[in-house]
Amino acid sequence: MNDDLILVRCADAFAHRIDELFLEDRIEIHGGLDWLEESTIGMFHQIGDEIAAAALKELSRRASAARKWFAIDGPWWAQPLPTTGRQVTRLAQAVN
Repeated sequence: MNDDLILVRCADAFAHRIDELFLEDRIEIHGGLDWLEESTIGMFHQIGDEIAAAALKELSRRASAARKWFAIDGPWWAQPLPTTGRQVTRLAQAVN
């Protein structure tokens, strides 16, 4: 099997799992007393939910890699690449 196809399928499976965790209320964009934030992406998981924590840790790693790539290859006027919902909202408000 082609390595690129394997990478695409793995990325799709990971994205699908993130969606499932969100729909199951195991990850959130707003925290609370029993929730921990993965600060790079601004998402939360419940304390003790190791599966959700691992998924957000991997999502955070991917966001950091994308930000590093974007710092070199992205347009100068769009730096740094926003990786949280709050950063995207601030950027959108600044433009309007």
